[in-house]
Amino acid sequence: MRVQASTWAGVEFAGRYRITHVLGEGSMGIVYRSWDNSLQTNVVLKAPLRKYLQMGC
Repeated sequence: MRVQASTWAGVEFAGRYRITHVLGEGSMGIVYRSWDNSLQTNVVLKAPLRKYLQMGC
């Protein structure tokens, strides 16, 4: 089952990044607009799709 990309809005990672919304999704990953608490600015985070994480390269 695939998690909707929009459900990540508001999630914080590593106590530094807070995802604000999805910018786009392609065949290999999802791009999020996020807030960087350390730099106090907007940043872009790209995450690979789950199927690529499970390949065990």
